[in-house]
Amino acid sequence: MTKDTLTSKEIVELASHQYATIKDIELFGECCKDKAYEHMHILRELIRKKYGGEVVFPTGKVHMEDTMAYFHVNEKRHIQILLALGGVVNGR
Repeated sequence: MTKDTLTSKEIVELASHQYATIKDIELFGECCKDKAYEHMHILRELIRKKYGGEVVFPTGKVHMEDTMAYFHVNEKRHIQILLALGGVVNGR
């Protein structure tokens, strides 16, 4: 059995990474691996347009910041939720 959504703690943890993997895209997009690869291709094209020219990506990864923006995930909002609930943010 799999769960449908990420918790605020999981989102903040993922957001702390520099790059998003296919697994991260599956989690943010709530989709299968094939659809995650489609999202990655779209993300790479958007990032190339944003920064202009050729952008070199590590194999199977894209920038986490752009991935979160693509899926409309607001990291600051999730940090506020954790702090309000007394959760731990980045080891604090």
